[in-house]
Amino acid sequence: MSAITALPTHVKTAAEVRTGAVSLDGKLEPGESLTGAPTCAVTPASGAPTVSNIAVTAVEKRINGEDIAAGRAITFLVTGGTAGATYNLLFSCGTNSTPAQTVQVLCKLRVVAG
Repeated sequence: MSAITALPTHVKTAAEVRTGAVSLDGKLEPGESLTGAPTCAVTPASGAPTVSNIAVTAVEKRINGEDIAAGRAITFLVTGGTAGATYNLLFSCGTNSTPAQTVQVLCKLRVVAG
């Protein structure tokens, strides 16, 4: 198991519609991949942005300067949110390991006025 590291806080305006991607590569064993339908829980719920189109990557994806193999990252779309608020986006997904794991990654999103 790898160490948990702090991620930067990502920023968007309340009016922006943005795509995003998170890597779970550091949490997966060699040959292991994400499987099933990933989910995202957003807190706090009041005025929270909408996270949709959540999917496991089907092709290699470049994230934060690293090429992440297909099946080892999650992509999504985020809209809305209340300007001045910071949200926790907790992504969860199962894996194809035996026994299967559920892995999670936490992202911070700050919404600013446009």
